[in-house]
Amino acid sequence: MEPDRVLTVLKLGIEVQESQGLAAFSIEDLVKLVKDAEQCIHSDCCVVCRIAQVPQTSCRLQEHHIPGKVLGKPNYPDTMTVCDRCHGYLSDHQRAWLLCCKDDAARLSCYFFGWADVFDLLHNLTGTPDFEKLAEKFRCQGYYIRNTFGERRYVPSEREIIVPRMKRLKSC
Repeated sequence: MEPDRVLTVLKLGIEVQESQGLAAFSIEDLVKLVKDAEQCIHSDCCVVCRIAQVPQTSCRLQEHHIPGKVLGKPNYPDTMTVCDRCHGYLSDHQRAWLLCCKDDAARLSCYFFGWADVFDLLHNLTGTPDFEKLAEKFRCQGYYIRNTFGERRYVPSEREIIVPRMKRLKSC
């Protein structure tokens, strides 16, 4: 039986809330964000820009597959509506961790790495520590799943071990 990825996300969010506190991003916000993605709810604006409260740079919107796609097939159906700038950032970062294999552990780890990228982007746009805490927790969960349950042990790249302060994106 496959673990419930959405419940695991919420559990991780609660752990961060209880251990480090979340001031600007509540558990209720996390629930809505994750449930909307799970249900592939389309938005009329970029979800990331809306949460970050920055102007959307493009009126062209795309559906971003949070856990990525392997050989054209999504690891999970979860998507969120994002503008071109945010989609470019998320897709570029996805290439660092996306594996071309379909075992359940790899698929599930991609789900957590995808959410870590979303929270990294939110942190870069806002400077809010809450998003950095969530990104770190989700990235750790992705590594844990790959290294504990995967068919092969995953060795992270140098970029993934030491997450650099990524340059802040300019808002227009």
